[in-house]
Amino acid sequence: MPRLLYADNIIAVMQGTFGVVVYNMQDSIVTNRISYEQIKSHGIPMMLASVSQDGTTIFIGNDDMFNEFIYTHQYNINTKVIKETTLQPSSLYSPITIEAPGYNEQYDKYFDLQYLTGNNIVEMDNSFIYLRSPDWNMKNLHIVICQYEDGESKVFDVFK
Repeated sequence: MPRLLYADNIIAVMQGTFGVVVYNMQDSIVTNRISYEQIKSHGIPMMLASVSQDGTTIFIGNDDMFNEFIYTHQYNINTKVIKETTLQPSSLYSPITIEAPGYNEQYDKYFDLQYLTGNNIVEMDNSFIYLRSPDWNMKNLHIVICQYEDGESKVFDVFK
């Protein structure tokens, strides 16, 4: 299941087998994508990504389990430019990690258990955002905004 890295009222950023994708929820469209093939040309064979607190920059490094992890590149979401960096980010966005459905009293009543659900959520003012899929096929990936007050959900088909 892909990982939700960042979300706000406009965009959601996620990483999965497709690389890193920025989805614009206002326009219901993928606006940016960093593929694993694209990032290999920058000397990164196993990409690991994080997003800045303000949601403008994706920091990328090589997920080498044998060495200390450092971010070596940054991607500006607005300009779509990848550049090398030696500065390590001082503040990264961190979504909330939850257990699999069935173990989260606060959220379980909102999940439709016929879907596979990601283990990262982003809390908003009166809602939360998470990823789900009816199967392991990523062409069926959904972003879900679930309202706390009435339990209503708004669903976006990421790749349709």
